[in-house]
Amino acid sequence: MKLPCLFRDLTYIATHMFSGIIQNTGTLKAIENAQNGKRFVIDSPLDTTDCVLGDSIAINGVCLTLVEKDALGHLHFDVGPETLSCTTFHQYRQGQVVNLEKALRFQDRISGHLVQGHVDGIGKIENTYDIGESKQIEITISPQLISQCVEKGSICIDGVSLTINKIQMQTIHVCIIPHTRLHTNLNLLSTGHTVNIETDILGKYFLHWFSRHKGVELESHV
Repeated sequence: MKLPCLFRDLTYIATHMFSGIIQNTGTLKAIENAQNGKRFVIDSPLDTTDCVLGDSIAINGVCLTLVEKDALGHLHFDVGPETLSCTTFHQYRQGQVVNLEKALRFQDRISGHLVQGHVDGIGKIENTYDIGESKQIEITISPQLISQCVEKGSICIDGVSLTINKIQMQTIHVCIIPHTRLHTNLNLLSTGHTVNIETDILGKYFLHWFSRHKGVELESHV
């Protein structure tokens, strides 16, 4: 039996996707108690004139819904208990600097890689050091996430699309170029900090398919 081509059979329809290219940063002005969770109030120069309530914005790589824009221009997002427990959000305090990206539109250029805004796990910074004007970061992640990574493949770290330069055991190595250091919060990371991790969606689909269809011949379109 032959299965149809993997990509032809993927029926996932992206309604809220990102590219991992940060559009601006913001500052967490307040963390308010909300029903079954928290409300984040963020001050940012991000242009949201084209955003309406209900739109999706990624905050440090987490897809959240814009629920209010107040008179001061602050952006309000409700964060549920599941998101608080599965991301680094439970560690945030007032004054935290966060990366922001509005959801893609179908005509937008994808300069990074396709990102869902669904965090797969949390990574821990093991080491950082400068190479010229760039910054090398070593991040330890879980064995499950390592299995979804390949060298020279893409990964999303706190909402930023990056290339995995090297994998050693459970540690990935990424390089932050000067532009990224200037326009994101990754330059603030140091040893011991934790970050949100989302692995490449294609890698996850491949693992899922091949784990369910071991030994089954895939149809070739070459």
